[in-house]
Amino acid sequence: MYNMNAKTYECDICGFEMEYDDYDEVHGEMWECEECGKTFCTKCFVDALGLPSLERMFKKSDRVLCADCFTKENPE
Repeated sequence: MYNMNAKTYECDICGFEMEYDDYDEVHGEMWECEECGKTFCTKCFVDALGLPSLERMFKKSDRVLCADCFTKENPE
C-alpha cells in the first residue's frame, strides 16, 4: 500500500514501510504484484516460499508476483 503523506510503501503482509526504491538489510526491497496489486517485501516472499522460488521468479518469469500469485501460477 502506498502512503501518500510519507511517500512510502507498506508491505501488505508484515506492515514494514519504506520508499519503493530503497533497500533494507532485513526486508530487502519492496515489490508490487503484477497480478493482484499486493505490495510485499522480499523477506515476506522468501519467508513464504523460500529463496529458490524468488530466484526462479526473477530468472524464469517476465512478471513480479506475490507469493500467493506465484504459487497459483507455479503449483508444485
